[in-house]
Amino acid sequence: MNEGASTAALAFIDAADQKLRATRSRAAAISAESVGLYLGYFEKGYRLEFDSDDALWLRVGRRSFRIMALPGDQFVIASGSFAGNLVGLTTDANGDAWLAIASVGEKVRWLQGL
Repeated sequence: MNEGASTAALAFIDAADQKLRATRSRAAAISAESVGLYLGYFEKGYRLEFDSDDALWLRVGRRSFRIMALPGDQFVIASGSFAGNLVGLTTDANGDAWLAIASVGEKVRWLQGL
């Protein structure tokens, strides 16, 4: 391994952990009323739904990511490998609902409700 690589890797992990902790401290649960229009199935196998504990989850394949609210009508992934990434829930001029995760370049259109 390159000299200093371990130190750099640990510094990166520490910075990511601090960012995630700061995001989580600002995050709050989401009400069904605030995202009702977006619940259901999206392109590419994405699904947005509440669990039995009223927590909002974004599911794609076998992966699940907890979604929480941030101040200013923003949403954030609060679990898993994408934790800390913002999630956009928008409606376009035609009334189509969209889900976007800009940090990974993903934007998918809502297809149908649950």
